[in-house]
Amino acid sequence: MGFLVAMGVSERPSHLEDASTLLRTSLHRKHVLLLLDNASDAVQVRPLLPAETRCTVIVTSRAPLAALAGAHLIRLNPLPPADAAAMLRPATSALPDASPQDVDRLAVACGNLPLALRIAASRLRERTDWTVTDLLRRLEDQHRRLGELRVGDLEVRASFAVSYAPQHPSVAHTFRLLGLLHGLDFSAATVAALTAKPLDEAAADLDRLTEAQLVEGRGGDRYGMHDLLRLFARERAEAQEDATHLAAAQSRVAQWHLQSASHWLSLAADGEQPDPGALQWFDAERLGLLGAVTDAFNAGQWEIVCDTTTAIRDLFRYRGLWEQGEQLCRTAVAAARRLGRPQAIAQALVELSSILNEMGRPDQTAASLREACELLAPAGPQPLLVGALTHLGEVYRHQGDTEQAMQVLQQACQHLDGIEDLHTHAWVHTHLGAAYFDTGSPQQALECYNLADGLYRQATGERWHWLGYYLAGAYAALERHDEAEHVLLESIQAQRQTGNLRSIAWFALTLARLLLELGRRPEAEHWYREALTIARQMRLRPYETEVLSELQAVTAGGRPDRRPMNAWPF
Repeated sequence: MGFLVAMGVSERPSHLEDASTLLRTSLHRKHVLLLLDNASDAVQVRPLLPAETRCTVIVTSRAPLAALAGAHLIRLNPLPPADAAAMLRPATSALPDASPQDVDRLAVACGNLPLALRIAASRLRERTDWTVTDLLRRLEDQHRRLGELRVGDLEVRASFAVSYAPQHPSVAHTFRLLGLLHGLDFSAATVAALTAKPLDEAAADLDRLTEAQLVEGRGGDRYGMHDLLRLFARERAEAQEDATHLAAAQSRVAQWHLQSASHWLSLAADGEQPDPGALQWFDAERLGLLGAVTDAFNAGQWEIVCDTTTAIRDLFRYRGLWEQGEQLCRTAVAAARRLGRPQAIAQALVELSSILNEMGRPDQTAASLREACELLAPAGPQPLLVGALTHLGEVYRHQGDTEQAMQVLQQACQHLDGIEDLHTHAWVHTHLGAAYFDTGSPQQALECYNLADGLYRQATGERWHWLGYYLAGAYAALERHDEAEHVLLESIQAQRQTGNLRSIAWFALTLARLLLELGRRPEAEHWYREALTIARQMRLRPYETEVLSELQAVTAGGRPDRRPMNAWPF
């Protein structure tokens, strides 16, 4: 009736249909803009739509109102970062500590949400004794953030509650549990595991939550939540759900991630290169994986932490995410120590050492491997002990301690008795050959490499790709340069077929060094550049530094310091 009163109509129809007809008649041949604020659904809006085409109607709603025929739908997303900071500037410009960086952080803490930004600005104007840092300190505490985003009758929590309250109990339960998830987005399958619901039921819940603007679709099977909504969901979960039920939900998600990782990694084309689908899955789920591992650790689920780390650690290597990989492995070491099982601790330390080695931290790598060997030695020969000793020998080699490297590698050979796995035998002889090479015995090195090559071929029917790297060094030292170049080119071609960029980069650098020794400078520069491109792409920092230093010397017309052909990049 309000519109009829505003139009000066004195008649008061008792039925909605009559009132709608009268409104349309009153708007005939008029130019009128109608604003319908906070409509609940299309049914509420339709009686208020004029027939007159010269009229315009703007409707705001928490629901998308897609059922309104002819409507142009506009989704209002959080503000762009620059606009969010600009909304805060009038309230912060006079404050002594209001640096642009702190204002940007304040906008991020508000999720760039206009209501939250308005409240933050109002609080700064209200509390003249506060600085931007004072408010930031309060908002960056996630347990306090929603409580702090309130001033007068404006409250972010209350605004969210309006959309949350009407939800069906089952859908509301799903929404609450979403607050437990980590990462930027999640899949319907993740939510099915979280809620212990069938996949189609979980997807239906997500559709209803999307319609209510409590969840947003991210394309395909991916969904996301605004940061403040995630905090609201978790707050509701902690208030309305039993703690044991929340722990069970987190455990289901961790188990689901572990099962998914095991599935994808089982599809690997070989022992080195993950299946492309595994990398795609990892890219989508990585932050959720890390969060799930942390939750499992905090819940005392040490086995899940260790098993998940073993399953996914190499994926961090292939994406060059060294810091996150180190964080994951250190969490696994802590979990294994709580299990109190030497084998589990040693496994976690070996996995950590692999990451530390690629980060260019040899002392920490060696310390982890020595502890692993000490833990494993009492149980006698086993593949994990042999692998740890072999890796330790390699670290000593890279540090220039050839005597210690040879001693440790010979010890690894002594532990081969009783181990049937041919890969393990081949791997030890490969690195023993490298130690012989370092002592100035390339012929003995070549003999070890050929023995390893036979073992690899017996086990798999083909050459282990890293062995080409070592063979090339031995051939070059024996001045069999054509054979060295052939092995390297053959290895690069094989790795291009599998997409193993890391291996291509190392072979490219080795080939560049060989060609430079042979006086073929333009060809050498080409391979240096390919190695550098891949090193930067994969964030192999020590390797990038090594390649760039040599390339700069070459392009300047000089020569880099001579490196052994089978010297690793760091």
